[in-house]
Parts: sequence; structure tokens; C-alpha cells
Amino acid sequence: MFEQVRFKHPEDLALCMWSLCVASAPGAIIVLLLGALHPDLMVFSFIQTAVVAAAVFFLTLALLGTLSWIEYLGVSFFSRRRNWRVQKHVARAVCANAMLGWIPTGFFIAIGFAAMSVIEMFVQRGPIGVRPWVGTAAAAMPVLGFIAGMLVFESLVYIGVRCCKYANWVPRPEK
Repeated sequence: MFEQVRFKHPEDLALCMWSLCVASAPGAIIVLLLGALHPDLMVFSFIQTAVVAAAVFFLTLALLGTLSWIEYLGVSFFSRRRNWRVQKHVARAVCANAMLGWIPTGFFIAIGFAAMSVIEMFVQRGPIGVRPWVGTAAAAMPVLGFIAGMLVFESLVYIGVRCCKYANWVPRPEK
């Protein structure tokens, strides 16, 4: 993946946005599906459910984008501190390619939310003493999914920085 990274490439931003949009979509889809399949879970109308799904999409997009930007700044900062030759354009290319690691995060979070809503449905029929524990475990599922997906992203950034630590940028020849 990082053997043929192109630095200062204009498609880095497109790759970033594509990865973030694909990673943000599963959460919004789960909200829409839960609203359509289980109307007793969602007390909203379809329009309100669509607004909530859009809010989930854009909040996830903003969160993952902010975390990726922080990672870019961290790679730039720590490479200077360790005297690695990872310049800003190399850090941007590494983070852009590593953003593909956010895609499993979106699926893990969506699976966590779906499991949380299914568990909450079944807990309502269960014994009263078990409800708080199962509810807490169900609420932890999306958080655990986020952590698992973030590890994928962080691992890809680490691999990319290690592969591109001594990379040189060569300007493209004029045509």
C-alpha cells in the first residue's frame, strides 16, 4: 500500500473525503434502518429520522476528519522531534492513504449501534436486576467498535510512516 505513495498529489484530498464518507455512511444507514424496521424504537417521523441520520453522518464525518487532522499534525511534529525526514507532504500522503483504515471503524460502530438496539429490545423483557448491566454492556459496543477501528487507522499510519520515513519527493517532469 505504501510502496507506491505519490507525494504532493492532488488526489490526496479526494481520497481523504471518499474514505471519510464511506466510513460515516454505515452509522446513518443503521439509523435509517432502525427507524424503518422498528418504529417502536424511533418515536420520530420519517423526516425526523432522516434528519437524525444526516446528523449522525456529518458528526461522524467531522469527528473522523478532526482525528485524521490531529494525526497529520502528530506525524509532522514527532517526525521533526525524532529527526526523521517525514515532511508535511509525506505526512499528508501517509494520512490520506491510512484513512482507508477508518472504513472498518464505521462498520464496527454501526454493528455496535445495531447490537445495542437489539439488546435493549430484549432487555425490556428480562429481569429488572439484569437491565442496568446489560444496558451498560450494550452502550459500550459502539465505543469498543470505535476503538477497534481507530487501531486499524493508527496501525496503517505507523506502517506508512515507517515505509516513507526516508522518502524523497521528486517533481514531475514538465510535458
